Amino acid sequence: MSEKAVRQPLALKGRPTRGLEERLALRFPRATNSLAKAVWGLPQRSRIRRALIRRMVVLGWEAMNRVDLEIGLAFYHPDVESIYDPGMVALGVRNTRGREERRRLLTETYGEAWDIRFDPDELIYVGDDRLLTMGRMKGSGVTSGAPFEAEWANLVTIQAGMVIRDQVFMDRANALEAAGLSE
Repeated sequence: MSEKAVRQPLALKGRPTRGLEERLALRFPRATNSLAKAVWGLPQRSRIRRALIRRMVVLGWEAMNRVDLEIGLAFYHPDVESIYDPGMVALGVRNTRGREERRRLLTETYGEAWDIRFDPDELIYVGDDRLLTMGRMKGSGVTSGAPFEAEWANLVTIQAGMVIRDQVFMDRANALEAAGLSE
């Protein structure tokens, strides 16, 4: 493990609706982006930075689990590049460029093809500008009802407080390797 990497356990509470923080973030997007940029400007080992980033990550995954894409993608740059695991691409998930294209893909995926829940269990701060979230993805096919469960990891690169690159993995070892880490 890199000396710069900081690992934290992660768990979601599964809130069914938006909280005050989320409503404020949507009401005041410029202030939210300025705050995110300021948080990322703090030293990497700062407890305040880690706590606020962890909170943003938890809110984002809770939003994704309730299919609230407006909140789930709130910290994504308009020109974000999303790269999916080859196994997902084989299932019809395509790599995308741009927040709106990612939103379209997720809208097609959630509800129309799969019922998915993300259960992250670890957040790793990788250097100054990258985060790796790892856990399990559970769900079922909407039409078939066939259940599935798989490892899942998400490596994001941050620029000016926004996600500029998003890589999705179906294997922890591949995600760690892409992040320049090892178990």
